[in-house]
Amino acid sequence: MSLLHVTIIAILLVSFPPTITCSRHRLDNHQSTEQIADRQPLRPARDDLASGEFAKWVKRIGEKHMRKQAMRAKAKNNPQLLDLDPSTAEPDLSEIYPGMKQYLDWESVVSSATYIIVDQNGLGQFTGISAALDSIPSDIFRRYRITIQVNAGIYREKVYIGKDKPFITMVGIGNPVIVWDDNKTNANNRTFESATFGVGGDFFMAVNMTFQNSAPAPESGAIGMQAVALRITSDVAVFYRCSILGNQDSLYDHNGRHFFKECFIQGSIDFIFGDGLSIYYRCELNVVPTSSGAVTAQKRQNATDNSGFSFQYCWITGGAGQVYLGRAWGPFSRVVYSFTWMNDIIYAPGWYDWGNYTRQATVYYGQYKCTGPGANQAGRVAWSHELTDLEVVPFLSLSFVDGEAWVPQNMRPVEGGL
Repeated sequence: MSLLHVTIIAILLVSFPPTITCSRHRLDNHQSTEQIADRQPLRPARDDLASGEFAKWVKRIGEKHMRKQAMRAKAKNNPQLLDLDPSTAEPDLSEIYPGMKQYLDWESVVSSATYIIVDQNGLGQFTGISAALDSIPSDIFRRYRITIQVNAGIYREKVYIGKDKPFITMVGIGNPVIVWDDNKTNANNRTFESATFGVGGDFFMAVNMTFQNSAPAPESGAIGMQAVALRITSDVAVFYRCSILGNQDSLYDHNGRHFFKECFIQGSIDFIFGDGLSIYYRCELNVVPTSSGAVTAQKRQNATDNSGFSFQYCWITGGAGQVYLGRAWGPFSRVVYSFTWMNDIIYAPGWYDWGNYTRQATVYYGQYKCTGPGANQAGRVAWSHELTDLEVVPFLSLSFVDGEAWVPQNMRPVEGGL
């Protein structure tokens, strides 16, 4: 199939989706479904810039992925072939960044300065996570890794890792929980500031940690109840076997390239949102009971912006209410689910244009070989996509996040998984 098939085509919306009532965007809840369905908006004009840029992006990422796959296949019999394309080799930056065992291991050289233990019972250097972070000198140019081991316990703290503290790994032992209960209303009216745990330092990693915002679930029509459990603004970050718990706006995937593997993410309204460029691999997306909501609200703003969410081999679970796969927070929002199992809580149309039908021409929403009672494409909005084998290539490659250069080797999907 030609790459022209990946261009975004604006098609007349068949039916309007149900109401989601939250403070980010409120819809009219006074008309019946039949009345709303009878309204036929004007067909939006195709955004040629968006179509052209997206086609170029798919071609570039697809060719990059295929080139690397072919080179690695040949290198099995002749490793010297890797020298022909250095980008296919696994980088070793240990000489450039002294103090690192091996760049892709993301490990610390164990010493009193680079391995810190937090334990509420006094069995470490610190009893609180914020105190441990405060002990690390600010140095945006530091290129060796510092590991913080967090032992079991419930840490009631509001934590922030600044941009001036890169290369930090946080490892949980015994399922430690970091919890706070701010929401937008009591956080200077800023959703950004409501986060229980915020990360600004690049090259961050979390393993076996739970981040929770315990603010109560918003009632229908409530304003200012966004409550973030985890906000990730840093570039190049990994989350492995972590839990992110909240209701509205649980995970603020704000900006940068991220890789989530085997994580449990829970919420109700837009509970994975932001303008990040992220892969979610083998994660469970659990919908807490809600009358209506959405799994994602991706905020890509322009046709040339390189951001979006790719969900691979995930599960969408939950047993009450109906939710969208995604809502177009940004006019060029981009989300794709591949090989994902979907419960019947997914509302049949699947996607919502945020009440602005012109976004139907510029967003890119799709599925590829998804299963489960909520995965049926028959009722999806006409402007979403069932991707072909060719179209899905960039969304199933680590190249989506330039991950060949930084996703830890021991956390990459097994051969054939991506």
